[in-house]
Amino acid sequence: MRIYHFEDEWPKGRSIAHRLHDRVFDWLPPARQIDLDLSEEEHPTSDEPAKICVTLKDIVVFEYVLVTTIASLQSHVTKDDVVVVDIMRSNETGHFVSILDEVLMIFRRGEHKRENWRYFSAYPERVPEDCEISGYAKKENGKLLQFLFEKIEGQLK
Repeated sequence: MRIYHFEDEWPKGRSIAHRLHDRVFDWLPPARQIDLDLSEEEHPTSDEPAKICVTLKDIVVFEYVLVTTIASLQSHVTKDDVVVVDIMRSNETGHFVSILDEVLMIFRRGEHKRENWRYFSAYPERVPEDCEISGYAKKENGKLLQFLFEKIEGQLK
């Protein structure tokens, strides 16, 4: 399973991926825990997204991919991927502005599955009540982890 996290800072996405790895580790029977591996891949000099890959022997449990631009999100995400999007960005003057409209255009164009997309924002009040994408405030990171873990658990059963 591939999880794309659209965020402007790698450390924010990295901590979620590591906590998700820990959650999978705790869920596994002790005899299988030793087979769980985490590897990180960063490309600081290219546009290639950073990745954390968690494997169980030869099986990819999840690949957590950090994308930082709308163009990168659009070019990488497929309709079957799980996607977490931060809907706010800092503009040229340092003010936070919503990029929800741009995110929704990508969501609508690719026939993506509504149940696989979540917003994750420090400003959830900027999301309209009838938004096509549901999600969580940043302070609800436990709920986001639960959502992602349930997706992984469903694939491993």
